[in-house]
Amino acid sequence: MKAWPPQKYLHYPNKQVDKKEEEKAKASMWLNDILQQLSDARDEYESERERLSRPKKHQGKGKGAFIESIIQKLEDNAIQSKRVEFLLRSLENDSISCEQIEKIQDAFESYLQNTDSSEARKLWDELYKD
Repeated sequence: MKAWPPQKYLHYPNKQVDKKEEEKAKASMWLNDILQQLSDARDEYESERERLSRPKKHQGKGKGAFIESIIQKLEDNAIQSKRVEFLLRSLENDSISCEQIEKIQDAFESYLQNTDSSEARKLWDELYKD
C-alpha cells in the first residue's frame, strides 16, 4: 500500500504547509510505522510457530498449547493490521480525522508492547459505534 507522501511536507520546513495537512502527514507516518511493527511481529510469530512445529525426539507436553497461543496472536495481529490499513485508507480519503486517530494511538501502542488487544478492540468499537 502506498502511503500518503508526508516527506514532501515534513522535510522542507521553508514551504508553507497547511497545519491540517501536516497533522495528516504525521498521522499517516504513524499508521505506516504501526503497520511495519505489526508485520515484524507477524514474522516473529510465524518463525516461532514454524520452529515449534518441527518434529523432535523429545517434545514437551505443553508445546501444543504454546503453538495455539501463537496462532491466536497471529490471528489478532491480522485483525489489527486490517484495522490499521482501514484507518490509513480512511485518513487518505478524509473520512476520519486526525483527532480520531490520536484517540486510538495509545491502544495500538499498548497492543504492540503487550500484545493485549482488549484495549485496542474497546477503542476501535467506540470509534465506530455510530
